[in-house]
Amino acid sequence: MERLYLYDGALALIGLSVIVQTAVTGDNAALTAVVAVSGGAMVVGAGYDALRRDPAAFAVPAGAVLALVVAAGVALCGALLNVALAA
Repeated sequence: MERLYLYDGALALIGLSVIVQTAVTGDNAALTAVVAVSGGAMVVGAGYDALRRDPAAFAVPAGAVLALVVAAGVALCGALLNVALAA
């Protein structure tokens, strides 16, 4: 699998988990909106990058991609835990 798509998929997953967490625990309306918009921007930006960048020209080291994939897994677990505790 191409490293570019792993990288952008992990970024999109982190952005999606930010959106989920702000939807579940939205206390301050203005701050929640700003954080949700930033999560959406991560998702849109990752999708745009995956569509526009040439996978052969992607130059991020494999260790950095692995670290981002692990961070996305942690963010997803945190979002799921947040949803479970809010129910």
